[in-house]
Amino acid sequence: MVNELKIYDPKKGREITVGRIEGACFRKKVKSKHYMRKYQGYGIDKRVIDKLLSMLEIDFIIIETKTTIMRSTIPAWINRGTRADFGHGEQYFLAVKEMTII
Repeated sequence: MVNELKIYDPKKGREITVGRIEGACFRKKVKSKHYMRKYQGYGIDKRVIDKLLSMLEIDFIIIETKTTIMRSTIPAWINRGTRADFGHGEQYFLAVKEMTII
């Protein structure tokens, strides 16, 4: 089963696709400009993490770049990630070193 996961973006005034649900995984494709040097990793909107937590069948988060696919768990984002808001709402940031390359 593959479904797009969408959330409302108040700055754009519409729903946006933030990734896909594929079985027990949430898959998010990112571009190099999404890499946050300050956190040495990538970010996911807190509302997305909250939604994934409510979907009990989701076990993993997959971050896919042009050259690498990395896997992590939702608890890793919450417990080892950093929360910050840079004007687009709260996000969790997780360092690449906390993810497993698959």
